Amino acid sequence: MIRVALAGAGVMGANHARLLSSIPECELVAVVEQDDVRGQAVAAMAGTKHLTSFDELPDDVQAVVIATPTATHEKLGIQLLGRGIDLLIEKPIASNAVEARRLLEAVEGTDQILMVGHIERFNPAFIELQRFLDEPLHLEFTRVGPYSPRVGIDVVLDLMIHDLDLALTMADSQVASMSATGRVIMGDTLDLASALLVFESGLTATLTAMQGTKSLGIFSGSAIAMFAGRDQFALADQYDDAAKRAAGDLIRRMTETHLIQTQS
Repeated sequence: MIRVALAGAGVMGANHARLLSSIPECELVAVVEQDDVRGQAVAAMAGTKHLTSFDELPDDVQAVVIATPTATHEKLGIQLLGRGIDLLIEKPIASNAVEARRLLEAVEGTDQILMVGHIERFNPAFIELQRFLDEPLHLEFTRVGPYSPRVGIDVVLDLMIHDLDLALTMADSQVASMSATGRVIMGDTLDLASALLVFESGLTATLTAMQGTKSLGIFSGSAIAMFAGRDQFALADQYDDAAKRAAGDLIRRMTETHLIQTQS
């Protein structure tokens, strides 16, 4: 039985609490959340206790799921790793590559586990898609989500990071060149970003991520297409119901962060 604690009781935190409390091999010992209302509600739903500080965390906790705002990941992660606790950190691992490196440095030379929640790697549609093509020539990703002011990060870090992870995973090659553009439409951060990656292997990938509302003709969902020659084409759709050049800089940093993770 693994004794696990959860950091954060927001939307993703509540999802983690629900799942952790349903896994027979895990004991969710506490939900740590500074907001008493949210923390108590999620803890009650999961049948565990609510704490407001990690100083109250029992010494025998073995692992923590970090589902707090991205800006807190580095400091909190290093603090918990220093206590010998294994971590699953919600994506993105950190706000930038520098913070990601510091987290990796904190775990290097230990037998601790540091994982990042890139769950799209385990999406059945993606797993099935990889069975059809061994050497794709081109990848095309589109991911659209609803606008939410609670997110607090741009579409590259919130949405496109999933597809950057998938593209880099499938390419198994270094990025040779990259170009990107983006636009601010509804909030203070990028709502639309588009990128072209060219890998050293010759593989190319185009990625588009956008957030908005149905009133703008934008619906939630994602799609992946792979091309591997004249007669080979595969498409996976996962749709549900429901201008800034800084995009290039952000995408470059996140591809670098992914490569740091996979090469360590």
